[in-house]
Amino acid sequence: MSVNPASPTPVLLAVIHTDRPDAAARLLESLGPVAPDAGVHVVFFDNSASPQARTAVRALVEAASAGAAGFRRVVDVANGQPLHVARTRASAMAREVAARLGQNCVVWMLDDDLCFDQLEYDAGALQRRSVAVEHIAECRQLAVTCRSDLVIGAFTGDPPVRPDAVQANQLGDLAHALDRFASLAPDDPLPDWTLTPRTEDDYYDHAEVGAAHVTIRHAWGRRAWADRSVRAQFLALCEEASRIPSGSAPFRPLFAEPLRQLRETTEPRRGGNAIFLNVEALTAHSYPSIAMQNGWSRRSDMIGATLLCRSGYRVCEGGPQLLHDRTGQPAAAFDAHALIAEFAGVLVSRAVAGRIPAVGIRQAIGRAAQERAERVALMQSAAVAMGREALATLERPDVWWRREGTASAAAGVLAARLRPHVAALDAACTNEILSRLTDPEMLDVVAKFAGELLVQQGRGEACAGG
Repeated sequence: MSVNPASPTPVLLAVIHTDRPDAAARLLESLGPVAPDAGVHVVFFDNSASPQARTAVRALVEAASAGAAGFRRVVDVANGQPLHVARTRASAMAREVAARLGQNCVVWMLDDDLCFDQLEYDAGALQRRSVAVEHIAECRQLAVTCRSDLVIGAFTGDPPVRPDAVQANQLGDLAHALDRFASLAPDDPLPDWTLTPRTEDDYYDHAEVGAAHVTIRHAWGRRAWADRSVRAQFLALCEEASRIPSGSAPFRPLFAEPLRQLRETTEPRRGGNAIFLNVEALTAHSYPSIAMQNGWSRRSDMIGATLLCRSGYRVCEGGPQLLHDRTGQPAAAFDAHALIAEFAGVLVSRAVAGRIPAVGIRQAIGRAAQERAERVALMQSAAVAMGREALATLERPDVWWRREGTASAAAGVLAARLRPHVAALDAACTNEILSRLTDPEMLDVVAKFAGELLVQQGRGEACAGG
C-alpha cells in the first residue's frame, strides 16, 4: 500500500532538548532536505537549565522556521529536571500538539543529540549520508502498514550507552591504532585495514557475554571526509579520539543495517529514537525512575517501554536508524554516583523484562549486582591500562608526528584530553567501586522498586524483598 502524496501523514518530531544547542543545530541542519514538506513539524521541548542554552535553541529554531513549510517551535517543558520528568511532560504536550494536527498524526520522539544522517561503511571507508527524506517517507509508510503502537528506531555512530561503558574497548583500539600509525610514513596512503567482523554489543564493555570482545582489537576505519594520506587520517583520528571521554566511539561505531526488518518484541531496547504510531501510547508510556543519592536512576525509557508492552500495547524494533553524535559534549563524570544511577536502572530493567526472577527478587538482584559489579570493575581497570598504553605511544619521542607541527599539535591536544580522563578512571577504580555497586542499602531500594513494578503487573511477590 502506498501513501497518498497529496495528503501526507503529519509527522511531529518531538525533541527533548537539555543544554545542548550545538546538537540541536546539527539536528535542524539535517532536517533541511524536508523543510519544503508542509507535513513535517518540529517542536523542541526545552529542559535546559542554562539561560544561554535556552536563548540559543530559540534562535536556532526561529532561523530554521523561516525556511520551513511546517512549523518549528520551542516549548518550555521543565528547567533542568531529570530526564524522566522531562520525557513525561513532553509526552503529554506532544499528544496535545498531535491532536491539533489530526487523528493520523505520528509523533517521533527524539533526543537532542540525534540527527537525520546515517553512518555507513562503503567502498572501504566510513561515510555520512543524509536520510531525512527517506526516513520521513518510511515513517509515513509505517503509519499505513504497521500495526504496532510504538516503533523503536536504532542508531548509527556513537553507541547509545553511558560513556563509562565504552572506555575499555575505545582506549584499547586507540592504543592499537596509534601503534600502527607510528609504523607508517605520513605521506603514504593509509593501507586498507580490514575491519574486524562485528558482533552484537561489541562496543559495550559491560555486555553480558563476557570480556572477550573487549580484548579483540578493531582497526581504524578510513574516513571518507578526510584525505587518504596517513597524515590526514592521523589528524582525523586525533580529533575524534579526543571525544572518547564523552562517550564517542571513533572505533566500533554503529553502522547502518542494510536489511532492517521490523520485529515485534516484549523486551524493547528503547532509547531516544521512538515513533509513536498511536498517540495514546505516548501518555500510557511511563518513565519509572528511583531517587538515588545525588540523582535518579537511568534506563527509564527502556523500563517504561517494557511496561507498555505488558499493558497490552504492541511494540516493535527495527525502525529508522539515526546518527547519534556526541560531538561537543563534555567529558562524562566517572564517579560512583553516575555509575550507581546507571547500575540501578540496568537492574530494574532486567527485573521488569523477566531476566531477574521475580520470586526472591532481593536475593536475585543481589546476585545479578555482584556479577555485573565485578564486570564493571574489571572493565574500569582495563580502561586505565589501555589509556596509559595509548598515552605512552602518543608521547613516544621517536614517532613521526612529534616532528611535524600540525600533527604534533593534534597529538598534544589528544594527550591533554586523555591524561585527566585516565586519571579520573583510575580514581574511580580505587574508590571502592565494587563495594559501592553492591551496597546492601542501595540494592534494597532497587529490589523494592522493581518488586513494586512487578506487583503492578501481577507478576511479583507481595513483598519485594521475599
